[in-house]
Amino acid sequence: YENDLYLKTTLQEGIVNVVTDSGSDSLVPNEQITLSKATNTLSKTKTDVSKVIAWISGGLIFENQPFSEKANKLERKYDVTIAYKDSLADKRFTGAFKDENIDEIMSYFKESYGFNYSKKGKVISIK
Repeated sequence: YENDLYLKTTLQEGIVNVVTDSGSDSLVPNEQITLSKATNTLSKTKTDVSKVIAWISGGLIFENQPFSEKANKLERKYDVTIAYKDSLADKRFTGAFKDENIDEIMSYFKESYGFNYSKKGKVISIK
């Protein structure tokens, strides 16, 4: 996505070579490579592929992710815009959702973070 600061790819099977202007690296299963758009550098980590690809079957899994990343994923999945205070952006959250709708997820976040929100059309405003 254009506004993302990083590009990530995760390998489930096989082998992939990733090449950029600043270098290259190979991925094997259960590895993820991240390209920083700002610095054009690559970093590779081990990962649990099943958690990364949960979206394929409609799931969302957050592991110690900042709210800003969760908001991006929710906006894409549910075609909404989520407006929130900067102070919420770095708060971390771990959780998994499968069949919940956006209202159920926002209610869960409300309980977890202690904020109020309103929804008008496709815009969710966190107060």
